[in-house]
Amino acid sequence: MICPECGLDHEEGSPQCLAGEGEPGPQLEFIPLAEVADAEAFQALALRLEEDGIPWYIQSEPPIESGEPVAMIYVAENRFRRACRALEAVRLVGVDQRF
Repeated sequence: MICPECGLDHEEGSPQCLAGEGEPGPQLEFIPLAEVADAEAFQALALRLEEDGIPWYIQSEPPIESGEPVAMIYVAENRFRRACRALEAVRLVGVDQRF
């Protein structure tokens, strides 16, 4: 995952990057963006987040409303507004996606 602060690649899902000489960089905070119950919807959103350079990870979660298995997508807090725009853009595509 590319750190939004230092631009370096670090371990997937790790909340801390390495800045410069291997020293720990700023702590990244991740917050929930969307609950996804559809594989196509997940793929479309994940691709959009990657294209926009937004750090993200996915975690399986118990459903909030339905009884179906879901995945929660978390994004870097400092990129949340941009991630919301990416989510809205994917929703506007109009593929029967269940978020």
